[in-house]
Amino acid sequence: MIARRHNRILQDKLECLHRTLAELRARLNELEIHNAALTAKLIERDAKIKEQEIEIKELKQRLGQDSTNSHFPSSRDLKRKPQNNRTPGGKKGAPKGHPGHTLKFSATPDETILHPLTQCPDCQMSLADVPAATYQSRQVFEMPEPRIHITEHRAQQKHCPCCRKKQQAAFPEGVRAYVQYGPRLMAFSAYLHGYQLLPLARLSELLYVLTGCKPSERTLLGQIEATSGTLSPYIEQIREAVLGSPVIHSDETGARVQKKEKWVHVNSTPDWTLLGVADSRGSEGMKTLRVLDAYLGTVVHDGYGSYFKQDTFVFEHALCNAHLMRDCKGIALYDKQAWASQMLALLKESWDLEQQARQTDCRLSQETIQQLEQRYDEILEQSQAELVNVPIPTKTGPRGRKSNSKAGNLAARFSKHKEAILKFLHSPAVPFDNNQAERDLRMVVVKQKISGCFRASDSPEWFATIRSFISTLIKQERPVLASLMLASSGSFSFTPIGGRK
Repeated sequence: MIARRHNRILQDKLECLHRTLAELRARLNELEIHNAALTAKLIERDAKIKEQEIEIKELKQRLGQDSTNSHFPSSRDLKRKPQNNRTPGGKKGAPKGHPGHTLKFSATPDETILHPLTQCPDCQMSLADVPAATYQSRQVFEMPEPRIHITEHRAQQKHCPCCRKKQQAAFPEGVRAYVQYGPRLMAFSAYLHGYQLLPLARLSELLYVLTGCKPSERTLLGQIEATSGTLSPYIEQIREAVLGSPVIHSDETGARVQKKEKWVHVNSTPDWTLLGVADSRGSEGMKTLRVLDAYLGTVVHDGYGSYFKQDTFVFEHALCNAHLMRDCKGIALYDKQAWASQMLALLKESWDLEQQARQTDCRLSQETIQQLEQRYDEILEQSQAELVNVPIPTKTGPRGRKSNSKAGNLAARFSKHKEAILKFLHSPAVPFDNNQAERDLRMVVVKQKISGCFRASDSPEWFATIRSFISTLIKQERPVLASLMLASSGSFSFTPIGGRK
């Protein structure tokens, strides 16, 4: 009995132990499941934190970008005075030896006013009958009172005694309406629109103040359109001159036309400017000027991919190093990449050496160029080791190239376009940057800042034509308003003046 009772007790304990083990196993399974869920959440949270860190870094980088370390224009700078990339040139103001500009005494004044001396200011004796011994002159330069000049044309009408018909003399070419504005006033309107960048309303108000005539905005648009038409032959001359240049600059900027976006393209040299408007920024828009698709020389441009389409363009490439230097500065600042700082220093040093050689009409030795290129390659090799530590943003879409960091894209550009980047070392005619094209496009941006947008669909083309002509005049040191007036009558010519071509 005792043994049987003892066995039952042990059996009960064993069953209890089995139940406890089963409960522990179930609890352990629950803990493992819970632990797996927590681990998955932690992994997901870590990935999200890493993604947010990359996003925060990118946002900080965007917030810190300005015209000195990115492609942004200076108008988008948040700081009022961003640091300039250029080396200070010393004392501000005109350089030594600058002739300056001041009024000069004229030998042929338009009017002379004599101020008589009739009484001695000391003893009050009359000097009316005393002849003048000499005189002292002072001249006042004053703007003449503006007024409109109205010319009436009268065409005679006569009866022919032979055929008995009433005949009339012909009016001069261009005199078509009963009353109309003359070509000089039209040229002046184009000058104010294309050079002084006045909006139509202010242009009309200024003409009213100066002349008493207040043409409507539609009339002004007609005058601008007519002036643009008269400049077409000269634009063709500019195009031929640009095509014949060994090196040209190319760039593009956006233009708002009503509620649509268009693009203004430029092909220019230090003496010629050719502007055109297109619906697209890419290669089809670049063909609008009818220059790049037929050009065989060297084009200085930025890193926009459409310039490198081999099936469309066959010209040689020279990349703008000012863009690359700003990119290097931004990468060194935000991604802490030492290779970017070294590449920035190398570009500066290379250009300093090349400038010194050009000032003395010499060329850099092949040994010096090879040393610079070797350092260039060594910096790119170093970049591969540093780029491993740069996080790559997550790709947002299924199409397109594999995602890469900004630092990686910049290193790839230096590697792929080495010849175009260092083109200035091998050709003395190639500049270091593309500032020429950016200066030629700047007034298009200023025009939009003043007026907001182009309201007429064709007005950007008219402005581009007039601005091409005016910019060329400024580069060649020709009088702008006088040249516009001559061009309006077909009397202007791009013949060399003052030893300039």
